[in-house]
Amino acid sequence: MPISLLGISENSASLIQAGEELSKKQAAQEATIGKLRAQAWNKTLRHVQTTKCFPQYDQLCYFFVLLLKLVRELEEEKQRLNSKIQVEETKVEITKRDKAATEKLLQETIETELAAQKEFYTSALNAAKEAEALAEARVNSEATLLLLFFF
Repeated sequence: MPISLLGISENSASLIQAGEELSKKQAAQEATIGKLRAQAWNKTLRHVQTTKCFPQYDQLCYFFVLLLKLVRELEEEKQRLNSKIQVEETKVEITKRDKAATEKLLQETIETELAAQKEFYTSALNAAKEAEALAEARVNSEATLLLLFFF
């Protein structure tokens, strides 16, 4: 029985490729979102710069702008990391499915091979028993002839 793991690896490759395509689409969408956020950020920054704050609030406005920028950068990094995690989880799931399919195929192959060996050795044992019975019958018939001949 020929063993073929080609179907399993082709399935994995197509799933990985589909996952990578989805990741590229997601990255493109995230880039678009990033551009839109940057535009909104620049608009907010221009507004803060053009609005004349009271002198005692200038530093507070500046820190507020820096804080908004930091929050935005952290959100973007979180999205990037979540995307990477999702891709890796998909790869792990594909690997688990491939492993299970390979183990099942291996188990079936082992069982088939053991059944074939059992069949072979059972046939050989039966043939040996038949040969033994024939030899014993021949010995018995020869012994009977010798007994008849001498007596």
